[in-house]
Amino acid sequence: MRLVNSATQVISPTLQAVEIILKQPKVFGYIKTKWWKKHAVPLIAILVVAGWHSTGQSKQDNPTQPRMLSAPAGHKPDAQETFEQSKKKHAPSIREPGVDFGDFPNSAGVVPPGVYYMEIAPTSQWSNQPDSLTSGIALFFRTGIVQDLELRLSGSAITIINSEQPGQDTVGTGPFGIGFKYHARDGARQWFHPAVGIEFGAELPVASSNELNPDIVLPSGSLNVDHILPANFSFHWNLGFETSLDDEHDPFLQASFQWSVANDIARDLQLYVTGNSTHPANPSDGGWSHLAGAGFLWTFSERVATYGVVAPEFTTGSGYVGGTAQIGVTFAY
Repeated sequence: MRLVNSATQVISPTLQAVEIILKQPKVFGYIKTKWWKKHAVPLIAILVVAGWHSTGQSKQDNPTQPRMLSAPAGHKPDAQETFEQSKKKHAPSIREPGVDFGDFPNSAGVVPPGVYYMEIAPTSQWSNQPDSLTSGIALFFRTGIVQDLELRLSGSAITIINSEQPGQDTVGTGPFGIGFKYHARDGARQWFHPAVGIEFGAELPVASSNELNPDIVLPSGSLNVDHILPANFSFHWNLGFETSLDDEHDPFLQASFQWSVANDIARDLQLYVTGNSTHPANPSDGGWSHLAGAGFLWTFSERVATYGVVAPEFTTGSGYVGGTAQIGVTFAY
């Protein structure tokens, strides 16, 4: 009965969110834009084919090779294994699959069913066009629906925009986001055997203040790949698309490439460099937007970790300069 109730609590809000997406009149209006027509279908096809290919490859992997950056598989205890031993082996852990906030790319791993991640991250963003400072507290919830499939909910407890332009200061809550991540394959300690995940999501015009409400659904998707390298290094990258709003509040599609190189300098401390490139930065100039910075991940215990990152930003063509800084904490329970 507890299992049925838990499933109902997860599935019910998910179905409601999907219903909201389908009722948005502008969701299917994206196909009217030239960029979407030209690029969206190839992008989605690449993600699907790559995920399908990776899934097939994973079945050929040597089962004796160590697992990498993936959530624990559904566990069936051995006949001689006690309940307490099984429970301890698969207790909530912040190390596996690890946090998704902090560096820019998301991992290929997913949170297993029955485990919940809550990430809380005060964030600041600044820019020179116009001169403004945006501060807020980002919230991120993750849990496994079934094996290898994760539900992702995001939002903002508060968002404050301080602008030098008169009348542009804003205080409110940001849009609500929902997404799903599928763990397509495990990885092995070989360069050509990475862990692979596929992620799709959307920001919805609900649970946000009028000033920060996007008014339409903003979809996104990515292929997530994790490599374990020698000497405690790892390389993570995402290739996908995201939807933004231009100065006229019209949607436009962006290609996105996010990456990070991390090194575990100690069992509980990881340092990394990370970046994010998107194109076009703005439909008016068609330039590239680049962020690059550095950060850390410190694991206090099996259930608590903290992280921080600072990354300057610049845009080719427009002279835009900005950046982002974030520090947060993640709980596993």
